[in-house]
Amino acid sequence: PATDQPAVDSSDKVLNDLIDVILSNLAEDRSEVRQMATALAYNLVLACTQDFVPSGPWKAAAESSDMNAHALQLLCGCLEGLSNEKDRTVRIRRLTIACRICRTYSTAVGSLLNDLGFSDSLQILKADADITPP
Repeated sequence: PATDQPAVDSSDKVLNDLIDVILSNLAEDRSEVRQMATALAYNLVLACTQDFVPSGPWKAAAESSDMNAHALQLLCGCLEGLSNEKDRTVRIRRLTIACRICRTYSTAVGSLLNDLGFSDSLQILKADADITPP
């Protein structure tokens, strides 16, 4: 049991580093870098949510009925500055990531997004008829 602890810390560190890379590249000037970051983020979200249920590394938080910290970071990172995103592909991917996380954590996320001031981003999602979930 004591030998299992470093593996958990190592896995968590890898996820922390991955989230840091994704979020820092979402702020890049070049659209192709932002596209790469959103593709990586979407693949991570797909791996951590099966049938809109937390799985893999996000499953432990689901068992305690809390939203996974990495999911929260990705959600906020994808919604932050969304109204200023000029690249259509990046915008759609960011919204798709946010939608998948919202569906997965539907009970915890609604009031949280309003409390954090992301209601404008939700209005974009509602108003943009071109955005459909994959």
